[in-house]
Amino acid sequence: MLVTKHLLIFTMNTRRFWRKNKATVIFGALAIASLALNLGDIKHNMDSMSKMKADIESQANAQTKLELGEEAIAAQSKVANARLERGCIPVIDTLTRVVEGIEYVDLVPLQPGEPVLDRKNKSNLVAGTCVVGANGETSILENNVSGVPVAANLAVGGSHQLVLANVRRIAGSEAKVYWNTPTINNK
Repeated sequence: MLVTKHLLIFTMNTRRFWRKNKATVIFGALAIASLALNLGDIKHNMDSMSKMKADIESQANAQTKLELGEEAIAAQSKVANARLERGCIPVIDTLTRVVEGIEYVDLVPLQPGEPVLDRKNKSNLVAGTCVVGANGETSILENNVSGVPVAANLAVGGSHQLVLANVRRIAGSEAKVYWNTPTINNK
């Protein structure tokens, strides 16, 4: 009898619950069934979203790197121009060409860690000398561990007008500069 009474109460509660929540139960069952049937698509979409997020982060990192690179270039250019305004010695090739009585010399690019020699007497320029290379790069010569002054702390992006002013200051007002055009070594 007690079991029957509990069974009757349970049945009445179940019917009451069903009457009150029929739409919710049916909707919930359909939602669970739909999720179960579309689990593969959901996983695929989640994977696609993760890949898109990684791509966006990669692009944002690349953009940040570009912006920082531009800031570094602008800072180096400012340093190079300040050095050129104070006066730098152009680094030229030791070999000259004479065409129709006119002597031509070539500006050469600075190489970090390499000594810079005086063209006439082939001795090292002293530490503290400001030099400029073929592409507007500047350096203040510093002694290396052996005590030899070498190109260090290069600043690139110097103004061509300032380079020309430095060349003319040393070589005379008629001096002309033909800019170095780097090539790619295709082996």
